[in-house]
Amino acid sequence: MPQKDYGTSLLKVLDLMEAIPRAEPGKGKTIKNLLLDMGWDDVSNSDARWGQRIFEMLEERFGELLVVDKSRKPHRYAWRKDASLNIPAMSRNEAITLLLVEQYLKPLLHGETLAALSGAFEQARKHLAKLRMHLHKRSWLDKVRAVPAQQPLLPPVICPEVRERVYEALHEERELAVLYQKPWQDEPVEYRVHPLGLIQKGLVLYLACMLDDYEDVRVLSLHRIKRAWFPQLSSGARRPPGFDLDQALADGLMGMGGSREKIRLVARFYKPSAQHLLDTPLSADQVAEDFDTYHLQITATVLRTAQLEWWLLSFGSNVEVMEPPDLREFMAKETYWMGKKYKGD
Repeated sequence: MPQKDYGTSLLKVLDLMEAIPRAEPGKGKTIKNLLLDMGWDDVSNSDARWGQRIFEMLEERFGELLVVDKSRKPHRYAWRKDASLNIPAMSRNEAITLLLVEQYLKPLLHGETLAALSGAFEQARKHLAKLRMHLHKRSWLDKVRAVPAQQPLLPPVICPEVRERVYEALHEERELAVLYQKPWQDEPVEYRVHPLGLIQKGLVLYLACMLDDYEDVRVLSLHRIKRAWFPQLSSGARRPPGFDLDQALADGLMGMGGSREKIRLVARFYKPSAQHLLDTPLSADQVAEDFDTYHLQITATVLRTAQLEWWLLSFGSNVEVMEPPDLREFMAKETYWMGKKYKGD
């Protein structure tokens, strides 16, 4: 970026505002670091003075939303973590969408994770409240709801320090050391982790990664990581050649067991139980046909995973798997033992 072309143009000020992190007091960034983050090659004294003038204007305009650490020099700047900035302007539809997003995510994400978006959600509420006052209508806040499709559960708690280290390692592509608590084991296990991506599945946030010297891709639940740190002799994170997170997911990375092979599923559903499959198909090649007055036959290409098995079992007696034979046999065994549990002594 040309160093003498800074001026006080609106775009450059907005770039600077965007570079300011949301952080706790004492964890902000200096003017020099912020300008370097914006892509400046180097920062001269005149550049720093320009930045100082802009921050004086920001302090006057945004007041307590801007946290300035003056306990050391150079000063460090950050937005308050819950700061709501009305830039850019928000439309009614954007505000409504944000409220739906908040209601949808609340049951899925722990409060610390969701707090990163609290400023945007608060801005949406204020915008819709203003519309109500202007139009003298009932508030949009009383007209927008998101409801869960499954039985509501509480999200697991993720250690904030662990989340911060994992995000940092993922962003900087660095090796990370963790203490991981496996299910059914008393003591945590130490791993060298090579982060590849984050995956939110239902209530649980997972880290796709490589462990130690293994070459395959694994997934770790973030709430099971008890401690995370950067080793003294840490190196850059390893990555499988040609790895693509979307492709890994399409290949069944989060299937949580099963062969992950593509199968041709043929199943007969009690019609009221399968109505939603007409609106939200299992696959692009799904075919739905009336089998008889009460049943619908669904044919679709899907991955053979434990998730598919759990989903089919959730229909109870309202589904009969016809193909493939091994999946039909699995369902028969599970329902047999399920039936025995309810027969009593």
